[in-house]
Amino acid sequence: MLKECSDIRAVVKGKFYTENAAKYDQFLQSLQEVNILHISSHSFLQGPDKLPVLQLADGRFFLFELYEHAFRPQLVVLSACRTGYGMLSEGEGIISLSRGFTAGGAGGIIAGLWNMNDESTATLMGYFYQQLIKKNRPSIALRESKLEWLVKEHGNLFLKLPYFWAGSVYCGNDQPVAIDGRTSVSYYWWIAAGLCGLLLVALNLLATRKARRSGQGAGPG
Repeated sequence: MLKECSDIRAVVKGKFYTENAAKYDQFLQSLQEVNILHISSHSFLQGPDKLPVLQLADGRFFLFELYEHAFRPQLVVLSACRTGYGMLSEGEGIISLSRGFTAGGAGGIIAGLWNMNDESTATLMGYFYQQLIKKNRPSIALRESKLEWLVKEHGNLFLKLPYFWAGSVYCGNDQPVAIDGRTSVSYYWWIAAGLCGLLLVALNLLATRKARRSGQGAGPG
């Protein structure tokens, strides 16, 4: 989870709460303030009714609590195990965390269908946010991140099994999402290189003009 936070923080600006700082109150505050809510925590189904639960640093958050609070996020990324899974209720469908956030007002949801591999999910989420900044449509960003995993991730055929990359799925209104990305260091290097290139061209033109003027002013010996 710390790797996932690090990979996302490298490309996206925002508030990040990890380990003991990922508390119940911070979660509720984020529900009311942020445009994109990313949750990378332990989740499970509790009791005979299989109630979806999200484990936070100082307590548990139950699905039914969502309906008691103001809700702002346009996109919710549930980067946790089986957040798209739950009890099949007759006439209702699957009662899952994903469903709960959708009912709460999220425009789109990324959820996990099974017990996710921590390492591969962390890398995929880093890819996802890189693509989200470029594409701004979550479904395309998620698809591109999976393709990037399949292309980049080693010559190890084992890591290309669907278990490692196919568990995260997107559902909801596939509209552009406002996201504040970090400008990469390489971007500034390209600007600096471009300015240096312009400076060298300008100096070269000045030198050429001076040489021409010197040649025009010189008389026969």
